[in-house]
Amino acid sequence: MKKKVKLYFTDFWATFDIYDNYFVNILKDHFDVDIDAQNPDFLFYSNFGIEYQNYNCIRIYFTGENCRPDFNHCDWAFSFDYSDDNRNYRLPLYALFADMNELLKPKETYKILNEKSEFCNFIYSNPGPEKRKLIFDKLSNYKKIHSAGRYLNNIGGPIGGFEKEKREYIRKFKFTFAFENSSYPGYTTEKILDPLLCGSIPIYWGNPLVAKDFNPKSFINYHDYNSDEEFIEAIIKYDNDDDLYRQMISEPPFENNLINKFVDKQNVSNRLKYILEQNIVPVSSKSSAFSKNILISSAWRLSSNIRYRAGKLTNKIKIFSLDRLKVKWLKFRENSKF
Repeated sequence: MKKKVKLYFTDFWATFDIYDNYFVNILKDHFDVDIDAQNPDFLFYSNFGIEYQNYNCIRIYFTGENCRPDFNHCDWAFSFDYSDDNRNYRLPLYALFADMNELLKPKETYKILNEKSEFCNFIYSNPGPEKRKLIFDKLSNYKKIHSAGRYLNNIGGPIGGFEKEKREYIRKFKFTFAFENSSYPGYTTEKILDPLLCGSIPIYWGNPLVAKDFNPKSFINYHDYNSDEEFIEAIIKYDNDDDLYRQMISEPPFENNLINKFVDKQNVSNRLKYILEQNIVPVSSKSSAFSKNILISSAWRLSSNIRYRAGKLTNKIKIFSLDRLKVKWLKFRENSKF
């Protein structure tokens, strides 16, 4: 008989399903999982709010953003970070977006190349880092790049926003822009995963240590080159040499065709089981005396709320640009159609 555990999830992104998700589906193999919003034993939370502060149980932090865990607020963490802290497990976001076994399947390289009718795609809803647009502009001098998101759209309107539609669209392209929203060691998202699943070569920028996640022979990595020009020359070289292209597309996405240790489901499962079997005093309880003083507690919550909202405002200011105004206009025009 499986041991019963009460879980809850808060402060995740809007489409996150608290009943059917990566963590619940792994834990169901070992525990009788009950989703309990009132009195959970373990709270999984992310960085899209501060509701987690209302819970005094064991807190487990997960982030899909380029953020660091704060162990003053959480007991355990799953993040992008390479960390010596044994409370943190490195779990890149892309693990949540597909069954990693799909990347182990053999590929018919001649068939894949014959299906390619277009050069390169670029699917983004916002400007993001300067490097993204800079390479887009420079590579566009060589051939047209199909920009199919809201940002820099040049195909008459954005494609559907769901993963299935996006992956279906990029199958016809030889190359896919896989530029992260920022560059940081360990920060690897689904942006490189999508083209690898679809037989399109990722042209990648972001995590300088991305080769620890994926086979470096299976994509073109900006961080392997000394300049923008060298990077673009490499893309053009692969575009003009079918043998070279097939050689890269034939490479397994994972080194030696083995799922890396970070996203190996058995490793993640072992980590989750370990966390749920530990008998520790929650970090939230360590400040119980602090919490009992209603004036101090209220001031602390207000301060946290202000910092959270100030952080969101700061991020919006940082990425404000004319390009973002264009994106807003496209959204307005799309929503105004009859």
